[in-house]
Amino acid sequence: MKKSKISFEIELDDNNLPHSIMLNTADGQLENVEVKSFLISAWDKKTNETLRIDLWTKDMMVNEMLIM
Repeated sequence: MKKSKISFEIELDDNNLPHSIMLNTADGQLENVEVKSFLISAWDKKTNETLRIDLWTKDMMVNEMLIM
């Protein structure tokens, strides 16, 4: 079975707020793509719960968040 990895590198400011987010894939299709936010939802089959991570940089404007 083939596996692949998706990774996010998050640079934090002095207050531990996200300053920049870089997206990379192990297969090289995406390398150091700068993104302002990401939203991840996953289903935990053991607990029957949705696990969720929403993260955005401090320079992302509220009106941009409404587009998502």
